[in-house]
Amino acid sequence: MLLSWQLTLIFLCGAPLVLGLVGMFGRKMKKATRKSLIASSQMLAKLQETISGLRVVKVYNQQDVERSTFRKINNKLLKQLLKMSKVDAATMPVLEVLGMAAGSAALIMGAHWVSQNKMDSPEFLVLLILLGAAAESVRKTSDIWNKIQEANAAAERVFSIIDEPIEKEIPNAFALAPLRDRIEFVDVVFTYPQAKTPALAGINLCVPAGHNAAIVGPNGSGKTTLANLIPRFYDPDSGHILIDGKNIRDATLFSLRSQIGMVTQKVVTFNDTIAANIAYGRPDADREEIIAASKRAFAHEFISPLPDGYDTVIGEQGAGLSGGQLQRIVIARAILKNPAILIFDEATSHVDADSEAKIHRAIEEIMQDRTSFIIAHRFSTVITADVIVVMDGGQIIAQGQHDELMQTCPLYQGLYETQLVKA
Repeated sequence: MLLSWQLTLIFLCGAPLVLGLVGMFGRKMKKATRKSLIASSQMLAKLQETISGLRVVKVYNQQDVERSTFRKINNKLLKQLLKMSKVDAATMPVLEVLGMAAGSAALIMGAHWVSQNKMDSPEFLVLLILLGAAAESVRKTSDIWNKIQEANAAAERVFSIIDEPIEKEIPNAFALAPLRDRIEFVDVVFTYPQAKTPALAGINLCVPAGHNAAIVGPNGSGKTTLANLIPRFYDPDSGHILIDGKNIRDATLFSLRSQIGMVTQKVVTFNDTIAANIAYGRPDADREEIIAASKRAFAHEFISPLPDGYDTVIGEQGAGLSGGQLQRIVIARAILKNPAILIFDEATSHVDADSEAKIHRAIEEIMQDRTSFIIAHRFSTVITADVIVVMDGGQIIAQGQHDELMQTCPLYQGLYETQLVKA
């Protein structure tokens, strides 16, 4: 039964204004939340950066500068959090005032109609109770709407990452068989996003299975980029990379990467035991296999004296171990995986002479009968490679063996002589 459509209409006259205000407050809340999340991420990034580089900060006496920078970022975050609090605090009072105004108008009109005997008192009281309940529901809805906008702003940041293109395989990609014959680069061109010039320009290279290719050249010549195309961290803009005549873009990523082991100048370890770090590529490996791989990498000699041995937990940065020791753990990881293709990217660039000698012995051990790509500035491993590839400006300018290149390639000769001077 409709109690009084006239009073209900009076009460609802404020509905458009209420809805408009709820929407406005929601938009302001979303905007402030989005900015606060950005400021929060900037603050955490700065904090991590400063802590990880604390020794550099101290030795250059930049504590005050870093404190000032952090304070500015923190104040920016505080400003956005205060905006969120202001929006949240203003929403309820404004809506309460509008509700009271609409309720007062309905109360005045209702009281007038009751005095004129146009409405019964019980009917009027029931209507007021119902309208009050409706107003309370609107108030709660507005509060929920602000929370939804907060969550929406956070979700947008999360989904901006989730919606990034993933590594894609072509439909019906095939499982790549183990390497038997050769790896070929055919007219490969690659340009990094936002770059104006290609990092690789028309690369043609063939490495027979079981051979090792050393890639040398000045900084920025494209050596690491070339190596990163093999496991498909990037795909060429044009041209093809073939394994046994088959385009790796047509193969499943799992079957391709199962054949590849990689040791880079940036050592990556995980917050786990030494054994787990070595067995990262082969979680099913038993302790005997792990120890055997460590011995081949000359890592067993420093692991076994540790109080917990292979059960010693190392952090992400390998706390407690030297750079050379960590590099040998990574080499043991590659040995245990037993890949058909090995990539060494400046594996000895940041270690001492003793560690370098042991790493070279480990590299020579693991490279036997494997297809290997060695990227290096130091020539102690390069000169014994089956083929040396000289790169400059994203192109291969010469390839051959050491003695041949010393006679025919001025760039190679210059790089080699520079290393002799440094040595």
